Amino acid sequence: IPALKLAYSARRPTWCMTETMANATYRGFNYPHQISSYWAMYHVARHTTLPTLRDWHWYLYRAGKTALKLGTSNVGFMDGTVAREVLAALLLEGDAGNTTLAAIGAQLRGQMQRRQQRWAVTPHPYGSEFGFDTTGQEEVVVWNLYFGNETAAKLTVDHVLSYMRSSPTWPYHGGARSWGDVGNNGKYLATFGTGVQDRGQMHYRAGLNMIPLIEWYRRHPEEGAFLLEVAMGAMAGQLVNIDPATGATSMMYHASPHMRAFDPHSGDYGLGFFGNALEAGAYYVVDAALGPLCFLCVATPQEGGGGGGGGVAMAMQEGGGGG
Repeated sequence: IPALKLAYSARRPTWCMTETMANATYRGFNYPHQISSYWAMYHVARHTTLPTLRDWHWYLYRAGKTALKLGTSNVGFMDGTVAREVLAALLLEGDAGNTTLAAIGAQLRGQMQRRQQRWAVTPHPYGSEFGFDTTGQEEVVVWNLYFGNETAAKLTVDHVLSYMRSSPTWPYHGGARSWGDVGNNGKYLATFGTGVQDRGQMHYRAGLNMIPLIEWYRRHPEEGAFLLEVAMGAMAGQLVNIDPATGATSMMYHASPHMRAFDPHSGDYGLGFFGNALEAGAYYVVDAALGPLCFLCVATPQEGGGGGGGGVAMAMQEGGGGG
């Protein structure tokens, strides 16, 4: 309702950071954004012919040094998976003879292993800054898988599935609901002051928590398509937050009955899109009950070749559909 939206947008966020707070060096949550930027530019400089201001070494060196600032924190950070990707690049370049990057990689690996070892023996290791957050689970799973502890990883995967579910409603299918972030990121404070939680769907938490789900599924497809269904919902859900006409992004969809609209502020949208960019893919599954399924793709049966066998041609689905 236009009048209501105007009234809600006139309210001010309740806990926006000051510039001083945003630049604080103690807060590990402030670092993955910069790490991701350096890491992305490393790949542009290293693996494309596009012009960059600096060479690939400059970007990767800073990605590694910034990742070291994550320390040995006992909580997982949003988009902390990027540190794993940086580590892989550091070790690869180190194996190619760059001793500087190899040394950074060895130090980063040691720090991440100390975190993983602590999480492996902690009953509920996925804490964050606030009790309502669901942002620590991503790194707990990623690093336990990296260092070979599937038992600890599985406990947290199961925990993620307790709040990311399969549902025949697109805002809820694979959506990790926002609790509180509209207060510092959003424009429409639709339920502020009422005591009712805002229904923020396809928030960046969906994109974050999709990472452990889809990575676990790829390791264990025998567990069935439920994991894949939920992960695909989150993956596609991050894309519906992009305005098809302008390309502008929204932090979340307000699902309250009197709103049902995307928030005009982008907020932390990039955190969720990181998960989509890292993990995006199409999956062809032959389900025992439902038969062939193509997630985020279209499958077309092919005529048998000279040997008489048939096949399937897969094509990406425009708009993120599938079936």
